[in-house]
Amino acid sequence: MKPKVVACILIIIVSTGLAATVLSTIRAQESQPHYKVYNHREWYLQSLWQVQQQAPDNFVLPILFGLSDTYIRNYVIPNTGEDFQTAKTRISSALGPNPSDIEVHTAIVLESYATGSCSGARDGQCYLLTITHWAIAAQILGPLAGATVSYDTVTANDYTPEWAAWNIPRPSVTGMPQPPPAPSFPTTLNSGTHEVGKQIAVGLYRGTVTQRGFVTSCAWKRWRKNGNAEYEAELDIHFGVGYQFYVRVLETDYKLETDCQLNRVTDFTRPASADLANTIEPGMYLVGVEVKPGIYEGVVSSENFSSCTWARHADFTGAFNERIDTGFHSDEGTSFSVLVAPGDYGFATSCRLTFVQ
Repeated sequence: MKPKVVACILIIIVSTGLAATVLSTIRAQESQPHYKVYNHREWYLQSLWQVQQQAPDNFVLPILFGLSDTYIRNYVIPNTGEDFQTAKTRISSALGPNPSDIEVHTAIVLESYATGSCSGARDGQCYLLTITHWAIAAQILGPLAGATVSYDTVTANDYTPEWAAWNIPRPSVTGMPQPPPAPSFPTTLNSGTHEVGKQIAVGLYRGTVTQRGFVTSCAWKRWRKNGNAEYEAELDIHFGVGYQFYVRVLETDYKLETDCQLNRVTDFTRPASADLANTIEPGMYLVGVEVKPGIYEGVVSSENFSSCTWARHADFTGAFNERIDTGFHSDEGTSFSVLVAPGDYGFATSCRLTFVQ
């Protein structure tokens, strides 16, 4: 590119930035009627949601979403002492699990208006009303002129985060496109085949082997899909009435097939170790939630074909490589011990074990 062209582009950028900065400074001293500020905010959100709906790959959207992160780093964190992820999670928590980028951005916009006194004036705490001049000054003019943007006007004494427990609403402006409601999935699955993401949710499921006629076992299969071809990802079969087992359904799964009833696990409360039983019956368990870490002892009995197997798990997807360690003991009367580590995700055993320390 020719030097004259580069010079012209720089002059245009600098001139535009200066003009935007001066205009913003002048208007910062003007008292803005509440309805004007409200209209600015709602117009911005409505336009943004329409763009997201019609052109979700628009390159401008990640830039705007990035400004939300900048707002947290430069306004919120210095005054609350939180780390970035904690602040972002708290601000967007009212949106439910796994909110989209546009939902998080909208929540932060609404929060910034509530904390910035933007209903009456344009000042350094206002977020969207000064996005244009701030972006130009900080990202273009700053590096060129050696200038920096100061956030010193926002001090801890001026910053009262009343929104810390504030239930941030979703935008409800007439005509604004709303995201489709999150699907409601059952927490209990009956035997059969269920399509992931359409009929059942991703997550951890627990089942118990029951007597079904002459059958005392339960099998499950996780299916994946490649184009039109379906294939088995993992499968397992569990034996013995009362045997508790787990299976994790992943986002990459296409469907889950099960012979018996399963229940989605949502409570992972970790009670005190003293409240957990000292005896483990045959089954699969969550370490720290259902069984406590420590050393267990077992004795091979005539049950279970005079043998005992156990496995420490990093997860319950059914994949063989998630097994941290395994053991097999045979010969009736043989005693053995196994260490369940605090960092283990789960533990499975085919025989009764007793906690010793």
